[in-house]
Amino acid sequence: HKVGMECGDTEYALYCANIYLQLYFYTGLPLQPYESDLNDFCLKMAEYNQEATLHVTLPYWQCALNLMGRSQNPTELTGEIIDQAEYLETSKESHDERAEQIVLSLRLQLGYYFGDVELAQTMAQKLWTDFEKKEEDTSLTAYGL
Repeated sequence: HKVGMECGDTEYALYCANIYLQLYFYTGLPLQPYESDLNDFCLKMAEYNQEATLHVTLPYWQCALNLMGRSQNPTELTGEIIDQAEYLETSKESHDERAEQIVLSLRLQLGYYFGDVELAQTMAQKLWTDFEKKEEDTSLTAYGL
């Protein structure tokens, strides 16, 4: 990220920040510093008009807030950062299938973490159905599946 920013390649730099944020999510490290990093990097993404990267990063931020107890329904990605229904509608309109896969994956995990096994199973089935439709598409592996 730092090298990209220093060289003026903000697109690649912020894409790297997105990858860092995705990987951090799965490390089990404390959520407070992660939420701070999400805030900082999402502000940079918005500042440098990296809308596509920002769009796929926002669900991770909302998920972190859910895990920190900062949402009314911890298994739904609706709160301070995004509204799940609006986010999915915007993603559908822009044909951003990655965004839907991210939401399904994060909700699968939230369902599991918060004891909603039925939700986790439903999300897993939807992800698997998507995967079967696009077996040659490797993008699902980027989201922990």
